[in-house]
Amino acid sequence: MPAILLPVRTVTGSVPVKATGVKQYPAITASGTLTITNGGMLVQYLPAGFLLASNSGVEGATDESVTVPAGNGESYGTVTVSAYAMAAGRNGNIPAYSINRIYGTDIFVKNTRVFSGGRDASSITSAADSDKQTALMSARSQTTSQQPFGLHLKPWSEVTEVSDKQARAIPTCQPITDHIPTRAHVLSIRVRETRVVLTCRGLAGACERTEEGRPTSRRPSFLRTLPSG
Repeated sequence: MPAILLPVRTVTGSVPVKATGVKQYPAITASGTLTITNGGMLVQYLPAGFLLASNSGVEGATDESVTVPAGNGESYGTVTVSAYAMAAGRNGNIPAYSINRIYGTDIFVKNTRVFSGGRDASSITSAADSDKQTALMSARSQTTSQQPFGLHLKPWSEVTEVSDKQARAIPTCQPITDHIPTRAHVLSIRVRETRVVLTCRGLAGACERTEEGRPTSRRPSFLRTLPSG
């Protein structure tokens, strides 16, 4: 006998994720530039990591070695080099002109712009993988009570959506039904691939047969009746 496809059934379970994890953010070092001027007649050389104290006490250091050209009697030799604060965090955001030093008699070093980007270490609560899995299991539990009993054409298929804030389980199934022959006792109903296998026995007990039919979305125009003897 033909099986009848019932409307597709979709249920949804949704549970917020309770975050118990901790995400750490390390301190970030500020960076900037130094302007180096040479008032002498000789070329000067400064190595990478050359330390320069600021008025606040935070030291800056050159990122790379630098050669400072000599003056020519009419103008100074000048070069700009990248630098970083020795102290990580916001204290390394050295204000402009806080570094203003003279080395020897000819070398002048200034930071004409503020050092920026320094950030203190911090931590925040975040959703760990175990938190997301726990929420998803709870969402699946919600859908269990909503799933209809009866025959399904195929096992339930599930779509899951999990973020740091929410977990959702969305199972879908294709319910089916059939017409039981009159005056028949159903021994078993099984779904085999795309077929419904119905085993019945007549009320008189003299006949037993198995009916198979492919699922259809149309209601059959007749019902089969098993013989009673």
